[in-house]
Amino acid sequence: ALSDPEYKECLGNLHFYAKEYQKATPLYEAAMESSPEYDCARYHYLLGVQAEQTGQLSNAFERYQAAIGIEPGFVDAYIELGGLLCKVGDFEGAFQCYTDAIGIDPADLAIRHNLLQVLSQLAQKNPATYSQPLKDAQAAYDAAKGSLSQPDGARVW
Repeated sequence: ALSDPEYKECLGNLHFYAKEYQKATPLYEAAMESSPEYDCARYHYLLGVQAEQTGQLSNAFERYQAAIGIEPGFVDAYIELGGLLCKVGDFEGAFQCYTDAIGIDPADLAIRHNLLQVLSQLAQKNPATYSQPLKDAQAAYDAAKGSLSQPDGARVW
C-alpha cells in the first residue's frame, strides 16, 4: 500500500503526464505538506520551468537541481537544465546534463540532437577536446536515427 504522500504524488503524476500541470501542482503540494520529509521531483521541475519562463534563471537552476537530487532518473529535469545552461552559455554543463540524460533514456533522439548541438558549440571553441566526442555523438545519433522516432520539436535545443 502507498503512504498518503506517495498516493497524492501518484495522483499528481497522472495529471503531470496528461500535461495538466495546474492540477498536478496542488497534489504535489498536498503530498509534501502531509509529510515534512517528503519531496516531489516533478513539483520542483514544474516550478523550475515556470521560473525559467519568467526569467528567474537562478531559481530555475536550483529547482531543476532539486528535482534531479530527489529523483535522479527523472530525465526531463536533465533536459531542461541542459537547455537552461545553453541559454547562459555553459555548454560544458549542458554537455554533462545531456550525457547524463542519454544514460537514462538512450532511445530519446531529442536528447541526442541537443547533445550534438552542444558538442558543436564546444568543438568550435576547443576542437582538440571536443572534435572526437562530436564525431562519436554524430555516429551514435545517425545509428539511432534509423531505429528510433524523430525528435520532438519541443524538446530540442
